[in-house]
Parts: sequence; structure tokens; C-alpha cells
Amino acid sequence: APARRRRLLAVVLGLAVLLAIELRWPWLRPLRDRIVAHVAGVPFFGQLSLEAWIAVVFLAAVAVCIALLGPLRRWLGQRDTSYARGFVVLLEQPRIDSALAFIVLFRAGESFLMKMRLPFLKGPGGMDDATFGFINGTLGWSVTLVATLIGGALIGRHGLRRWMWGFILAQNVPNLLYAWAASNDPATLGNVVLGAVVLVEDFGAGLGTAFFIVYLMRCVDPRHKATHMAVLTSIMSLGFTLAGVVSGFIAEAIGYASFFALTFLATLPSMLMIRWVPYLDHTRADELAATAGGPEVRPAGTQPTGLTAGGESAEKTTQA
Repeated sequence: APARRRRLLAVVLGLAVLLAIELRWPWLRPLRDRIVAHVAGVPFFGQLSLEAWIAVVFLAAVAVCIALLGPLRRWLGQRDTSYARGFVVLLEQPRIDSALAFIVLFRAGESFLMKMRLPFLKGPGGMDDATFGFINGTLGWSVTLVATLIGGALIGRHGLRRWMWGFILAQNVPNLLYAWAASNDPATLGNVVLGAVVLVEDFGAGLGTAFFIVYLMRCVDPRHKATHMAVLTSIMSLGFTLAGVVSGFIAEAIGYASFFALTFLATLPSMLMIRWVPYLDHTRADELAATAGGPEVRPAGTQPTGLTAGGESAEKTTQA
């Protein structure tokens, strides 16, 4: 217990230092400047901010973990803590390397697009702050929410695989609308046309979110649900972070039209690897039950209620 408290304290202090650097506290500014000066001469990477460097390091750490799943699994297996057991169980899942790669890549195209959407609409598009806030905030948020609810309802009724390609394409194809808008004179298209492009993309993103959240839930072992969801959602966010590191450089180098076309190309790796991705037809709990030859493994407080119309397991929480 004392050792665990010391490790927890070290993590908290480390996060506090990172937060202090991020907020540019005056008494830490010399340290920040010294770190930035050491990497300023590195080609390309020297142009990155300290925050971007932190993101690159975290992404590299995830890539190393995926490449060294075997040794990492053995190392964690020697630690007798609930957190270590949760990680070991996650890493022992069949084809977990494919699942983790898919999770990182799934929203790559959208991540690049989202980082440069505001500069494009307010720059070449000539959209003012009030109009952008109304379209992207009020209307866009509402459209995304409605699409996510619709997507969740359709998946619950017919199953994940039936709607898989429809939702994935709905998320990725609208990127080409931005490429079309950028290839014309965006300012002459007007706010109505540009706003329609934004809302179509937001609706597709909502459907993609519905698919992705359901997929993440399928990867979770019910015995370590909280730990697994925390790890998987953290890995998911790395794609957004990396996009923020390089998207500005790419857009400046090749122009908005080519950049938005490139965001669609960035979606192809995740679509091409669909056939190797696990848990599209069943959940981790179903897999455990089939392996054990016993009843389905479910979290405490739930019981099976049969199958939905799409042949998928449904569950309800028992009342206390």
C-alpha cells in the first residue's frame, strides 16, 4: 500500500508539472524555454510546441506498447494489482493488436479535418465568428447529437455489422465536400453552402461516433469494464492529438484543397483493415462464454434477455 501511494503521488506531481508548463506559469517559464531551445534545431520537430512534443511522445509510447505486447503482457503479469490485472486481461484478448490499431486509425481523417476546419471557414471561407459559432456550435452540435442517437437506435435494432459500412462511409466521405469547397473560391460559395457542408459532415460524424462507441464497448471485458474503457478511449484520443501536431504544417505546404483530399485518404487504412478487426459480430463477453462453455459472462447486476432482431445479445439491469 505505501508503495502504491508513492507511485500515485509521483503520477499526480508529474501531471501537475505538465499542467503548470501548459499554463506557462512564470516561475516555470525558464524551464519551458530551456526545453524548447534544446529541440529547436531538430528538422521539422523543432517547429513543434512543447505540447505537441508531449503528444508525440505519448503516441510513440502507444506504438511501442502495441509492438511489444508480448513482453509487456509478461511484465504486467508479475504485478499483483487490480490495474495490472485489467491491463493483462486487455492485452490477452485475441487480435487485440488489430483492435488497438483500428481504434487509433478509425478517426484519423476526421481528426485532421477538425483541426483545420475553423481556419478554412474563417480564412478563405470568409465566415465571421458569429456565423461560425451558430453553424458549428448550435446547429452542428444538435445535428451530431441527433445522428448519434439515430445511429445507436439502428445498431441496437439491426446489429453493428448491418450498419457498419453505411456509418463509416457517412463519417469519411463528407471530407471530400471540403475538398470540393476548397477547390472553388470558398468565399463565393456563401455561408449557406459552407454551412450545409459543415452540417453534412457533423451528421456523418455522429453516425460514426455511434458505431465507434458501440465497438469500444464490445472490446471491453465485463470484469474490468472501467479500466478497459479508460484505456481504449485514451488511445482513441491520441489520433486527435497527433492530427493537431501536423495538420497545420501539411495544410500550409499543399493547400486546403489537397489537404482535405488527404484527410479522406487518411480514412482508408482503417477501412481496409475492417476484415481483420475482432468483435464486429460478437462482444468480448460472448467470446468468454463460448471459451468457458458456460453462461455468458456479464457484469454484476445484469441478466440476458434474449436476442434483438439483428441477432445480438441484449441485456437489462436488474432492479435492486
